[in-house]
Amino acid sequence: MVEKTQTFAERFEQLRAGMAYQALAEAIFRKTGKKISAQALNKWSKGGGVGLENVTAAAEFFGVDEAWLMYGTGDPAAPSLQQVVDALPADDSQQVLDFVEYKIAKAEGLIASDSAGDYMKMIAKIREDMKRRLDKPGKP
Repeated sequence: MVEKTQTFAERFEQLRAGMAYQALAEAIFRKTGKKISAQALNKWSKGGGVGLENVTAAAEFFGVDEAWLMYGTGDPAAPSLQQVVDALPADDSQQVLDFVEYKIAKAEGLIASDSAGDYMKMIAKIREDMKRRLDKPGKP
């Protein structure tokens, strides 16, 4: 879950979670139709200004409330793993799922076993959905 932080840049960085700026710019465009340059996203991370139209697109992409993203108020309603995977280029989805699964397995002793199991089930379902889409080209 995304924690409340004090600045837009900190909230944006939590949501970005290390995703490359160019990949993020492309993913935002695919999902929202709004072009935001990688350079603009980099500036956001460093505390640079952001326009309302761009905040709207970023909030839509991340699945969070605009007011929370901009001002830190309200409930962020963090995006689901499915939303994140769906936003990635198809070639990257498998790699991301492998990484998330590895991290959950590695942290299994640090998080409740029920939660770890739930996350693993979620990953398995996403993998099944991806396989089904690959088996039936042209159908969602």
